[in-house]
Amino acid sequence: MRLTKNLSCKYKVIKDMTTRIKAKFDNYWNEYCVNLALGCVIDPKVKLNFIIF
Repeated sequence: MRLTKNLSCKYKVIKDMTTRIKAKFDNYWNEYCVNLALGCVIDPKVKLNFIIF
């Protein structure tokens, strides 16, 4: 929420820095979600029930 809020900051330095950080953050979590989902599918206790949820 802080990153999104700072995207509209009046200071150019803060706005530019926030834009770069948010891009890295979004990229990291997009890749991480796939890895997490794969781990859940492989786990015999969880299988696809967690993914469907």
